[in-house]
Amino acid sequence: MAFGLGFSGFSILLFVFGLFGGLQPAFLIPASVLLTPMAAWGLWTRTPALFHSVRRTAAESP
Repeated sequence: MAFGLGFSGFSILLFVFGLFGGLQPAFLIPASVLLTPMAAWGLWTRTPALFHSVRRTAAESP
């Protein structure tokens, strides 16, 4: 559901920025706005698990 909402919001932003001139800002601005929180959240949630698995692997290795 959120995925579909993200795409509809993205198309609306493309249309709005397209009206104000050029496709370059239309692609750069919404992409950065959408991808930066996703990347930050992904790093925030995945990094502790990654470190934990690395520590566990190092502890289990002889």
